[in-house]
Amino acid sequence: MEVRLVDNSKTIVRDALDDVFAGATAAKVAVAYARESGLDQARGLRRLVESGGNVRFLAGVDFQLTDLHTLDNLARGPAVETRVYWLTALEQKRNFHPKVYLAQAGDEIRALVGSSNFTAGGLKTNVEANLFVRAHKNEPSVQELLRFHEDLWLSPLSVPISQKVRDAYIQLQARRKSIETELYREQDYESARRNVHLAVAEAVASSVAPDQNSSWLLVTNPENYSLCRSGRIWGDEKLPRISQIQPGDLLVFYIAGSMELGILAIVTSKVVEDRSPYWPDRVYPYRFRFLPLAEPVVFLPFRPLVPELELFKGIDPKNFGQALQNSQRKLSHKDALRIREVIFQAASREFPA
Repeated sequence: MEVRLVDNSKTIVRDALDDVFAGATAAKVAVAYARESGLDQARGLRRLVESGGNVRFLAGVDFQLTDLHTLDNLARGPAVETRVYWLTALEQKRNFHPKVYLAQAGDEIRALVGSSNFTAGGLKTNVEANLFVRAHKNEPSVQELLRFHEDLWLSPLSVPISQKVRDAYIQLQARRKSIETELYREQDYESARRNVHLAVAEAVASSVAPDQNSSWLLVTNPENYSLCRSGRIWGDEKLPRISQIQPGDLLVFYIAGSMELGILAIVTSKVVEDRSPYWPDRVYPYRFRFLPLAEPVVFLPFRPLVPELELFKGIDPKNFGQALQNSQRKLSHKDALRIREVIFQAASREFPA
């Protein structure tokens, strides 16, 4: 195994990337920011793309610094896939921040891992700290790097760029540039931020394939719902039941008593056992984590939806509660789409003055 430091001092990152991609047939990249200036510097990657090499390129959108045109230009390659990772739009206190460049040539894997984003500064002028690695593809550390990129690529938060997301992102990008020069216009910025948040949430929800993941209606009371929402956690007494729900599944919360819909969320962890007290009524020892995608900003009654849903077929709409005696109900694809539609509609409404 070969390992050496690349810091834009003795060795320029751009030149090390040429070594990474030279003679490669496939490459995987995950970076926080990608800009056209980075593509200009990445000669080796351009050659790989032009020669028909398989490339998976994943970029973050934190602070709107990634240029979508860069991904568009890469995607012109015949075997190139590009995606964006939408973590920050959904999880405001965390950033998507990896810088990983991987390429395979025969049985050899070459990698550059460290601090350099896909920008001219990161690849040529900034003070950086990266490790260049050359090793056999079966080396354990190399396999771990490959799994790391694969996990990011297959995450439900990693999605292709839809037109709706593109439009909302460009709008938010323009607002950020304006804000930097004329101070904050809070109302305008908040509206743009909410629009991109919802566009991102719709992209994530739409990327969930019905043949691979399920949608669930979770039934709880107002107090427990508040705790689930704030802690981003769901619990159950029965392991066989909760274990039916898997990472990547979509959740909709039904709040019994008030008979309204709560947040739309996506499952982000496997079920674990934790018997520490959290909910006031009892201990739910089997739990998983979720990430909220959208939440109605106005009261959203559930009863008007009942006649439209397959879940209540053959049940008198006046007695729809009979079908909600269990804490979770699997939704048909049709029902899931309809419920998501009304939640996104309610979430997109302006806050009252």
